Amino acid sequence: DSGSGDIVDSSTRGVHSTDQLTTSMPELADSDVLFLTTDGIGNYISQGDDMLAVGTHLANRWQQPVALHEFINDMTFDMRGVDDDRTAIVCWPNRHQYMS
Repeated sequence: DSGSGDIVDSSTRGVHSTDQLTTSMPELADSDVLFLTTDGIGNYISQGDDMLAVGTHLANRWQQPVALHEFINDMTFDMRGVDDDRTAIVCWPNRHQYMS
């Protein structure tokens, strides 16, 4: 929910619909989190400059590694109009914590 009662727009501009692709190779600090996701999650992280509830929740939950069952549970958020795939890869550099 976008807060106004409207369904969040799930349309995505993919790589195939752009005229220019920009890549970068940033350095990640040990405290950074790299989050790669499909639009089934990514479209509900933020809207413009505004962080949505899903984005706030995941940012808080995934600051540190979580157990696999918690990770999967976090991706099953229930939101009206959200029916796309939910695929995410999260990397926590140099966190040597064992997750069971």
